[in-house]
Amino acid sequence: MSQTANSALAENLTNASLTQYSLPSSIAQPSEIPLRIAKLFDKTASLTLPDIIAFKEHRWQLLDDQVTGYNFMEKDYWSASKGSILWLKVNVPDSDNLDRIWLELLPNIGINAKLAVHKDGVSSSNKGWVWQDPIQRVLGSMSFQPTRYLTFVLDTTGSNKTVYIRLTTAQTFQFSVKATPADKLLWYFVEISLFFGLVAGMLLLALIYNLAIGLKAKEPVYLYYAFYVFCNLLYSAVSTGYCRLLFPELSNLALISNISTCLIIISAFMFCREFLDTRVSIPRFDIYLRAMIVVCFSAIISLPFLSDFHSYALAIVIGVVSPVLALLAAIYSYRKGHPMARYFLIAWSLFLLSAGCWGWMWLGLIEPKEWVVWFYLSGTLMELLLLSMVLGFRFNSLKIRSKSLDEDKARYRLLSETDDLTGVLNRRGFVQKAERYILSCDNKELVWLALDVDNFKRFNDNYGHLAGDDLLKSMGDLLIEKVRKGNVIGRVGGEEFAILLVSCSLENAQGFIGRLLVDFESLSIETEQGSSASTTLSIGATAVRPGESVDKVWKRADDLLYQAKELGRNQVVVG
Repeated sequence: MSQTANSALAENLTNASLTQYSLPSSIAQPSEIPLRIAKLFDKTASLTLPDIIAFKEHRWQLLDDQVTGYNFMEKDYWSASKGSILWLKVNVPDSDNLDRIWLELLPNIGINAKLAVHKDGVSSSNKGWVWQDPIQRVLGSMSFQPTRYLTFVLDTTGSNKTVYIRLTTAQTFQFSVKATPADKLLWYFVEISLFFGLVAGMLLLALIYNLAIGLKAKEPVYLYYAFYVFCNLLYSAVSTGYCRLLFPELSNLALISNISTCLIIISAFMFCREFLDTRVSIPRFDIYLRAMIVVCFSAIISLPFLSDFHSYALAIVIGVVSPVLALLAAIYSYRKGHPMARYFLIAWSLFLLSAGCWGWMWLGLIEPKEWVVWFYLSGTLMELLLLSMVLGFRFNSLKIRSKSLDEDKARYRLLSETDDLTGVLNRRGFVQKAERYILSCDNKELVWLALDVDNFKRFNDNYGHLAGDDLLKSMGDLLIEKVRKGNVIGRVGGEEFAILLVSCSLENAQGFIGRLLVDFESLSIETEQGSSASTTLSIGATAVRPGESVDKVWKRADDLLYQAKELGRNQVVVG
């Protein structure tokens, strides 16, 4: 039967199912049909269909529970990737309730098959036997083809109730055969697709979330984790048959499965090394992790050029060794006291439990049933969600720590630039801020005031250093109160202060200076003897000229200040 005829048959079957059956209130698990299946292994790939049909019953081996039953301890397990052929003889059940059934081979990836079915009234060289291709979604067609696994449509209305399936694969013949009535298959496909959609949606959210955090915070661990989630999503889509559904032309390539296996291991080790900081916490063991990354990269490059047997054997070895290696890295990091190791250990253990079942299924230690696929997806989802929560908590902790660090830096900067006694800027803080204003003057009028407390040494000698400190503190409070915001105030020496008036002309500054002299002279300091003391202030004022440096302006203001002192103090000299 041609592929076009098969597609039309599948489309008519689906349309008939949609017409005759309405969606039930709850999607039920399909009723599997027990089949009598026997297998015959053609190790030399030399048998033809007439040879197979002619074989007596004793040459065939019945399948137990519709499972082929190969495991890695048998020679035939490894012969599959060397070009051998597995023949299946299926007795189609005769039932008045069935007109067609769907036969699924799962969960093998990279498997090719043809089905030989006897057609009444058809003459051919094989005496009425016709080869039938598995159904698949036709590119460009809108017809619904639920073929996640290698699937055949069987017509049960014919007189001959025996069909033969010829199987070849680049991996293993370890799989199960399942027959489902057509009216049940559609709802079953919807059910499993909804579950996979839930898993894929959660993984996609985790990918986007961690990618956004990684780009925003510039933290490599989140980018590595996003890559790890993407590789898990890719491998899950391939391993659960959605590659066959979406890209039927690639569905028979075992190379896709092997490459996705290597990718998920590369991403896992990249994330593991960054998350556990193995370069520092366990530097000797980190060498093995880096070596495994190199091995996987080399495998991806070499897989297209290796034989099917060696490609599959390499993928099996990498798939078995790598999870154990990552588990040991988590254990060693935990013993070294890494704060995140326990979380990784819990999440990875959950993944190993499900991935272990998945791997044992491929090795033939667990029967290949649908529950293994569901269990693997559930374990993957739980692991990635747990790690996402840990990374989210880590990000929040980093934000809090960063905010606290910024506040500490700002506080330290303020303390380092502020004079403890007076509360105004110290010499360094004043110079830095004044320099920024002067360098970006942009035609703004700036006035530099140099201030010095008159006879401060005599004031200290007469009333004590505590009274002198009180005077300086009162001076700082007065300047903070009288000088408007936007101007710069600093204590640049023992009793010396400086003010940079911004957007103020020298003419306008003289009125402010006069009031400042009066206000300072009126300050009254209580001494230890209970008396009050006060003194005066001398000021030198100059306008900042374009292109001048801080040192030049400061020197000119100081010269004017000295002139004010020589003229008798308690006055201002403008220049």
